Amino acid sequence: MNKSELVIAIVCLLPFINIISGSGDVLAWGGGGNGQLGNADTDNAIYPTSVLNISNIIAVASGSQTCYALDTSDHVWAWGNGSGRQLGNGIRSYSSIPVQVSNISNILGIASSDNTAYALDNSGHVWSWGAGSFG
Repeated sequence: MNKSELVIAIVCLLPFINIISGSGDVLAWGGGGNGQLGNADTDNAIYPTSVLNISNIIAVASGSQTCYALDTSDHVWAWGNGSGRQLGNGIRSYSSIPVQVSNISNILGIASSDNTAYALDNSGHVWSWGAGSFG
């Protein structure tokens, strides 16, 4: 991202920040101990670093240690802490690079809370995955 490029979205849930650039790339910085910077590392970053393997992003959301992105093909991507199945791929593990959320399609919007994520599809259904600690 160059200095003159527009930022079209910012999501901040300390200790990390995600932005979408005007070109549809996601950049992240801050705490990365659970892979939530999406740069194949678990180190912290004081400067924006590119989230790997995703592009054409139109929305981002963040949980406490997990991040989500929606691309122009209506796919949802997740990275970071997946110990409560927040990555949406059925596996309880961490991922320091984005993985595609399984078994959902035609997604229009995303949101997240502490350890749970949500997606709205084009037929009006809401999908959720993650810890589900409170129902």
